[in-house]
Amino acid sequence: AAADSSAGTAVNSVGVTIASGNATYIYANSGNYTGDVRLTIANEGQASSWYAAHGASGTLNGNAGLRFTDAATGGSTVFGAVNSAGVTGNVYLEFSAENAAFGTFTSTNSSSVVGSYAADIKGNVDIVVNSGTFSSQIMGGIYANAKTAATTIGGTASVYMNGGTVNGDVMGGGLTGSISGGSNA
Repeated sequence: AAADSSAGTAVNSVGVTIASGNATYIYANSGNYTGDVRLTIANEGQASSWYAAHGASGTLNGNAGLRFTDAATGGSTVFGAVNSAGVTGNVYLEFSAENAAFGTFTSTNSSSVVGSYAADIKGNVDIVVNSGTFSSQIMGGIYANAKTAATTIGGTASVYMNGGTVNGDVMGGGLTGSISGGSNA
């Protein structure tokens, strides 16, 4: 499931709330788009493979946000940006669903939340954890580089732990790539 950004032009903003339904992948935006996108998952909206603020393809010329609130149940790994050309603005991930549980997509360096997977982010990555259960580590930085070049985060990568339970490390940085503005948790 994805927010429909197909008619996007400059200064557009897309905001969608998922109240029910399940999918293999759930992301706020995929493909080329100019404007900001925000996706709130407030109930079921469960992804069996992954969630992302921006994913699968293209460049998002704007900011991306993904929030889990109210009765969201969670699912698999959550990425800020994944397998795409990237995001020119900031990425914001928020976890405020008390009963949500998040898994991982791999057994090597298992991660429940990742700022970037093979996608450049020119702005900041902010991950705010207010509640929820995470089976593996949380990292604000980069899990894997793109196939053609090193992946970068142009701003800072920050993780804010205000609650929740994490069965693993919490780090602002990542496993590879570069974060120009530094990282903190």
